[in-house]
Amino acid sequence: MKQFTIKEAAALIGVTPGYIYRVLKSDKLGLQKVSENDRKRNTLLDEDKVMQIKQLYSSANEGLSCAQASAILGISPKTLWLKAKNGEIPSYTVVQKGRPVYRFEPEVLHRFQQKLKSNEPEVLSTKNGEFLFQPWTSSDQNQTGRVVRIEQLSKGNFSVWLLTADGERGQITAFKEAGWKPLITLEDEHVRRYSNGTVTLRYPIPEHIHDYMYDHFVYLFVELGLRNIQLTYEEDSIVIETKKYTSTGKWEDLHVLLLEQAIVRGSGSISWHKENFTIEPDLEGYLANLTGKKRQIINEVIQNDQITKQELVEVGIELYLKKRHPDKYKQLDKLGLLKGNE
Repeated sequence: MKQFTIKEAAALIGVTPGYIYRVLKSDKLGLQKVSENDRKRNTLLDEDKVMQIKQLYSSANEGLSCAQASAILGISPKTLWLKAKNGEIPSYTVVQKGRPVYRFEPEVLHRFQQKLKSNEPEVLSTKNGEFLFQPWTSSDQNQTGRVVRIEQLSKGNFSVWLLTADGERGQITAFKEAGWKPLITLEDEHVRRYSNGTVTLRYPIPEHIHDYMYDHFVYLFVELGLRNIQLTYEEDSIVIETKKYTSTGKWEDLHVLLLEQAIVRGSGSISWHKENFTIEPDLEGYLANLTGKKRQIINEVIQNDQITKQELVEVGIELYLKKRHPDKYKQLDKLGLLKGNE
């Protein structure tokens, strides 16, 4: 078998000879241990041992994990996983414990972090009842405008900007003094409890304040609730993230169509029932947020039953387990891992 000196092995792996000595001294791979005195000798390493050291070095320098990278960016590991899956952030995969996992380069994260800073979520409302895209009208109802920007200056203190159809832009306090009033107000809504990912709705940016897309956004705010969504401007689109939602009544056809198109451009699924519909994260996003026994059981069901992920989402994961695998359902219930218990 071919053998290498420490210096030759270091050149082959792309490290310093000192790194090789430290690995051998620590006996991390169960290889022959080398003391400080052995540095003066002509230590030879077999080719397979050199390859083991190379693999160790590659593993230790394979980039940042989702947990490490998400902590740097200030977002959840699930959100980062979905962005990597959708190609929104450059990443690569390595095999760890028999399965592929995403890894991220620090330099790439730095660039993405700068992008995130320029695309921070919008402030959606104030304590006084103003909300983003809210339509307003003048006292004589001859002029209209919309709230186009809300900035939080300090706790409970906001700066609200309104843009009129004539192109006039100013703080809303001045318009209030001139007699302007909102056309729509929103009531305080219930926060939906759902921890398994979000649905991403992606829309084109409206061209003017009378664009029908603004009316659709207000419609969404009313139906979904401002406290259940996050809105972000991107270069060529407006992105709305929301939790799982089931409609309580019939939606207008135009708004249903726009919602479906936004899900196709974003991520998530929509399932239809007799008199309503449900939007929720797709199974990939759901599984990305699971750990331990629950993830293991769901993956086993997918593999053993040969059911597609989309079919499982449409049926309902826990309902499917309850009907087809009551033993597994009871197991999750006993462990407190069903949605109602989490």
